[in-house]
Amino acid sequence: AQNGVSVWGWKDQAASSHCRFKQRDVKSLTKYLQGRTIYFAGDSITRYLYHSFCRQLGISDSGAYDAHVGKHQDITQTTANGGITIKFKWAGFATEVVDAVSNLTALDSPQDKPDLVVLGGGAWDKLWRYGTDEEKNDLKQAVDALATNIKQLKQQKVPVVWHTPTTINTPALPSEEKQQLINE
Repeated sequence: AQNGVSVWGWKDQAASSHCRFKQRDVKSLTKYLQGRTIYFAGDSITRYLYHSFCRQLGISDSGAYDAHVGKHQDITQTTANGGITIKFKWAGFATEVVDAVSNLTALDSPQDKPDLVVLGGGAWDKLWRYGTDEEKNDLKQAVDALATNIKQLKQQKVPVVWHTPTTINTPALPSEEKQQLINE
């Protein structure tokens, strides 16, 4: 358990195993990420990953239930120790992820660019914009533009991670429409 929350993890391995997977504590993460900016852009799954990362950095209330805070909004937090800035850009649709990455590639100063970009999405496009051939073509064009923009970021020496969405638990989706349109 970390911060009073149980988490899934790996058992410690002997150094001779050369396994580098391990739970990082706040102190070691702060040491390695001091003064850096980590940028997340995507949908609710990406937002959950953002909050998980913030909690890993010691912001224990990140993602806690708050009825006054909207879900579909941008969030920025900075750690108390180490000055690590973690930004989340709400981008439910692929076109919005393209816009977010385009804005990053347009930044002139290397100091303004994030040190890591984490992207994700897809469910909203599948749910709301995938019913016609025209919408499917539009999504393909957006994904092509996203690939081009990710390449530009990488050329600017900004590491980019695209996280694959988790498995969709179809029976747990709250409506028949969602079960039909964004099922596994």
